[in-house]
Amino acid sequence: MQLGDIPRRALRVILVLGLAGSAFAKPPALAHADPDTVDPARYVNPFAGTGQGQLNFYFTGGNSGNTYPGANLPFGMIQWSPDTTPNLIFNQGGYSSYDRQILGFSLTHLSGAGCSAFEDISFMPILSLPARSPGLGRASFAASFAHDRESAAPGFYAVRFDDGIQTRLTVTPRTGIGMFSYPRNSDPTMLIDAGSSVNGASAANVRIDPARREVTGSATSGGFCGGHDHHAVYFVARFSRGFTAYGTWNGNALNRQSTGSEGKRSGAYLRFSDQSSPTVLVKVGISYVGLAGARANLQAEDPGMRDPIGDFQRVRERAHAAWNALLGRVQVRGGTLADTRTFYSMLYRALLFPSLCSDVNGQYVGFDGRVHIARAYLHYCNFSGWDIYRSQIQLVAMLAPRPAGDMAWSLVQDAREGGGLPLWSPANMNDNQQVGDPSIPIIADVYAFGATEFNLRAALDVMRKGAVDPAAASNGVPERWGVAHYLRYGYLPDDLFGPAAVPTSLEYMTADFALARFARALGDSATYAGAMQRAQHWIELYDLASGFIQGRRSDGRFSPNFNLHAWLVEGDAIQYTWMVPFNLATLFRLMGGNIVAAARLDRFFTRLNDGPTSDYAFLGNEPTLETPWEYDWAGQPSKAQRVVREAMLSLYSATPGGYPGNDDLGELSSWYVFGALGLYPEIPGDDVLAVAGPLFPRVMLRLAGGEIQITARGAGDQAPYIQSMTVNGKPWTHPWLRFADLARGAIIRFTMGSRANPRWGGNPGDAPPSYTAGLASAGGSRVKRQRASRPKG
Repeated sequence: MQLGDIPRRALRVILVLGLAGSAFAKPPALAHADPDTVDPARYVNPFAGTGQGQLNFYFTGGNSGNTYPGANLPFGMIQWSPDTTPNLIFNQGGYSSYDRQILGFSLTHLSGAGCSAFEDISFMPILSLPARSPGLGRASFAASFAHDRESAAPGFYAVRFDDGIQTRLTVTPRTGIGMFSYPRNSDPTMLIDAGSSVNGASAANVRIDPARREVTGSATSGGFCGGHDHHAVYFVARFSRGFTAYGTWNGNALNRQSTGSEGKRSGAYLRFSDQSSPTVLVKVGISYVGLAGARANLQAEDPGMRDPIGDFQRVRERAHAAWNALLGRVQVRGGTLADTRTFYSMLYRALLFPSLCSDVNGQYVGFDGRVHIARAYLHYCNFSGWDIYRSQIQLVAMLAPRPAGDMAWSLVQDAREGGGLPLWSPANMNDNQQVGDPSIPIIADVYAFGATEFNLRAALDVMRKGAVDPAAASNGVPERWGVAHYLRYGYLPDDLFGPAAVPTSLEYMTADFALARFARALGDSATYAGAMQRAQHWIELYDLASGFIQGRRSDGRFSPNFNLHAWLVEGDAIQYTWMVPFNLATLFRLMGGNIVAAARLDRFFTRLNDGPTSDYAFLGNEPTLETPWEYDWAGQPSKAQRVVREAMLSLYSATPGGYPGNDDLGELSSWYVFGALGLYPEIPGDDVLAVAGPLFPRVMLRLAGGEIQITARGAGDQAPYIQSMTVNGKPWTHPWLRFADLARGAIIRFTMGSRANPRWGGNPGDAPPSYTAGLASAGGSRVKRQRASRPKG
C-alpha cells in the first residue's frame, strides 16, 4: 500500500503521532505558565531524573533519579520503556540520558529504585533477519539513536533509531500497544527476548502461533538488590500483520522456522509480510498469574485489530486523559514556567507506584505463591516500604483514595498469605531490603489521609501481630528483625545487631507510633498504650553527654568508641538524631531547648545534600527528608521556609539531572510536591501537615471530600517567607494544620515575602503537636538520672 492508498483519517493519525521533538531540546513554546485546567500533562517531562543529579556518588543506590521515560498509567501493571546500554550507576531504571544505544523495549520497570530490577520481555525492531542468536547478548542488536529524535509524554513514548526504524508505545493498565515503522525496502523484523530480565532470567519460554499472528511466553526473574525475590511475568502479543519467516533461539542456538523454545535465554524472531506497508502494530497483555490472565487482560482492555492505527491513537488519547484526570486534581497557577514543569513532572512520578498486580478477573499471586482472587478491590505490589511511608503514600491517599485503600488492603492480604507485613515487595513476594517495619506506617498513613475503605480491623490485627510476635514473618523473613530483643530492651543492642541497630530501632519506634495512632482511631486503648510506650524508647538511645542518639549495648551502657560519622543505614548519627518526628519537643528539650536545637539545625543545613556520613543534611535520601520542617517545632518556622525553598530550587528540576538522589518509586518526587504546596506530612501515621509556605500564588486541590483552595499573594521563587496566613477567613499563626480539618474543603490564604517574618508562628503555643504519652515508662526517669549525674559547669 502506497501513501496515497492510506485513508485520510489514518493519514491524519500518522501525522499526529509523528515525533514532535526531543524532551532534551528546548520545550515547545507555551503562552503562559498557568496550565490548562484540562491538560496539565503537557507540562510533564518523563525524562526528568534519567541522568546524573548531584556530582557525588554516595553508594546509596545512585546519585541520579534512576527513573525511566516509557509509557505507563497511574499505578499501572505495565511500564513499557526503552532499555539503554548498561550503565551501572545511572540507569537502575533501565535508561540513562547519557546512553546513545537502545537494547530493546521491555514491559516492566521500577522508577527510581536504587538497584536494577525487572526489564522483563523485550521487544526490539530490527531491519533484517538475525544471522546469529540474540541469546548471545542483547548488545549485539542494539540500535543507535539521538535524543533529539526521542519524545515522551504521560502514557506515551517514541523514538526514531539512526537506522530509520521508528517506535511508538502507549498503554492501558495491563496492556501495551506498540507501533513500529520500518524503512521501505527493509526486512521488517521483531525480536522478542523472553530472557531479557536485567538480573537474568531463571526460566523463560516463547511460542509462536503464525495462524493467529501471536507470540506467547513468560519469564521468571528476581534478585532485586541481591535479594531472594522471584516473579514470573506472562505475555500474549498479537500483531497486525502475518509472518513470512520466524524462528526461536535458546542461548547460542538459533532455530529457524521453530515455533517454540524454553530456556532462560529464550526468544523469538518474526519477519512481517507486505513490506510495502512499513508499519506494524503489536498489542501485548501481561499477567503475573499466567497466560490465561494475560490473554484475558488483553481481551478486556485492548481487543481486536480491525483498525490498528486508529486503535493506537484511541489508546494513547485515553492514557493522556487518565493522566490529566489525576494530575488535574492538583492545579497550580501563577508560577514560572520552569516551576510549573517541575511540579507536574514530580507529581507524575509520584503517582506511578505501587503498581497493579491483579488481573481483570481479580487473580493475583500471593506471598504464599498461590493464586488468590481480589474480591471488591484491586491488588497492588511494588511497595518501596522504607521510602514511601514518609510522604508519597500520603499524597496518593489524598489524591486517589480508592487506589490507596486498595493498596493498604493489599498489604493486609500480603501479611495474611505470607505470614507478616513486607519490608519491600517487588512483584509478588517480600524482599528483605532496608530496615524497620514500614508497612505499618504505610497503612496508618493511608488511613490518616482519608483513604479508609479497607478492612480496618483486619489491618490492625496484622499490624499488631507484626509489632509484638517474634514468629511473624513474611516469606520466611522476620517482619521485625530482632523483635524479641527489641521488646526486651526497648531497642536493638548494637553489640548484638551491629551498625544497623540504631536506625532499625528508630524505624521500629516510628512504626509503633503509627500503630498507636491507628489503634487509637479504632478505639483499641490497650494496643495504643503498648505501642506508644515502645515508641518512646528512643529516649533510651539519646546520650546527654554526647548530645546525639547513639547505640546502646545489651548491658545498658552506651557503646564505647562512638563515631558520629560511622555508616549506619544510609546515614550517620548526626542525621539519625533528628528522626523522632512524633516527639520533637522532648528531643529538643534534651538538646538544651529550642534555641539550641535551631542552632544545630542551622549548622546541619549549611549543606543540603552532603551524603550519608557527614555533619550535614542529606536531602537526596530518606533519613533526613523530614528535617527542614523541624524548625516549626523549634519556634523558628521562617527557617523551614528558607531551607525547603532553597532545596527545591537547587536540587530539583524537570530535567534529566533534576533529582538529588534516586526517586525510590516516587518518594523524592512527593517531597517536592508537598514542598511546593507549602505543606508536609511530618509525622508518619498522623495527619499533621507542617507548614512552610507555597511556591505558587494559586493552588487548587480537588479531593474526594471537597476542594482546598490555597492563595499566596506575592509567592514565587524568591519569596519563601510567610508574612501572614488565614484559614477559612480566620487569622492563623500555627505553622501546622491537620488534614482532617481540610479534607472536606478549606480556603487557605497566605501573604508571602522575600524577608523572614520571625513573629509569625514562633510563639511556644503555635508549635505543632509532640506526643509524649508513654514517655515516663519508656525511659524518662533514666534520662533524669543521667542528667543529674552529669558534671556541673
